[in-house]
Amino acid sequence: MVGLTRLLTWKRLTVLGCVSLLLIVYLSLPSTRDRRWYYRRAPCSFPDKQVHDGIIAMAKAHTLLKKLNIVHFLCYGTLWGTLRSNKMLSWDPEPDICVTNEGISAVDEAYLYKLFQFEGLILSYSSQEGMYTVTYGAATVTLTVFEESEDGESYQRIGLRSRVLPPDMKEKFPKRLLADPLPNLECFGLILPVPHEDIEIQKYLYPDDWWIEVRPPGC
Repeated sequence: MVGLTRLLTWKRLTVLGCVSLLLIVYLSLPSTRDRRWYYRRAPCSFPDKQVHDGIIAMAKAHTLLKKLNIVHFLCYGTLWGTLRSNKMLSWDPEPDICVTNEGISAVDEAYLYKLFQFEGLILSYSSQEGMYTVTYGAATVTLTVFEESEDGESYQRIGLRSRVLPPDMKEKFPKRLLADPLPNLECFGLILPVPHEDIEIQKYLYPDDWWIEVRPPGC
């Protein structure tokens, strides 16, 4: 009987170990953003409605985040487009906004969802990726969440996937780039907050190729 109990216990531990290993491997796989959106084939332009809805969604999201006193700023591809031409990249019409976890977690979740819904925006959250998706018409806006690191020197992306990555693989940038107040830039006629020091944040989010313009295959 004792031998059978030990065998069952060993089997449970083996199964648990295999499941844990698979979970770690799965979470360690590059996310959609880590695979870089510009490595995926895409057209050089998108339907006018999708672009138009994206601009409206970005404006609405900015207004709500500002109302809630949540620190937010343009980031990733949308920041590239704004810095280069004061509009989104023609091959990346989905606006990217980054927010601080300290700000967005201070707002009641139910209230946050209702507030967005009242403006015609559908809000959903991925705990794995550490980001919200805002859907409006034919467009989506991503709200990627960053939190202050334990040493207080930087902001790093949250999410289950990020937590299992080694420190040198985490998406992070110096805290000074979010010093209050943030500067503003024009994007499609909207005045929106951006990080300090121009392209400095992109050196951390795109460490391998921040100095060149990379277009997706097919564009």
